[in-house]
Amino acid sequence: MARSLQLSLQMSIGNKRHTKMTAETTAKDFRIIINTKYHKISNQFRDLVQQIKEGKYFCWLLNTMRPAQAAQN
Repeated sequence: MARSLQLSLQMSIGNKRHTKMTAETTAKDFRIIINTKYHKISNQFRDLVQQIKEGKYFCWLLNTMRPAQAAQN
C-alpha cells in the first residue's frame, strides 16, 4: 500500500515536472516564432519607410488620397 502510494506520488510529481518543462518549451518556441515574425515585419516596415523617404511611393500615395485629403496635406 505505502509502496504503491509512493510510486504514484513520484509519477505525479514527474508528470507535473514534465508538464512544466513542456509549457516552458512551448512558451520559448512561441517567443522565438513571435520575435522572428516581429523582426521580419519590422524589417519590411523599415524598408517601406526608407523607400517612401526616397520618393518611390510618393506618387502612389498621392493617387490614393481623396482630393480633400490631398489638399489638406
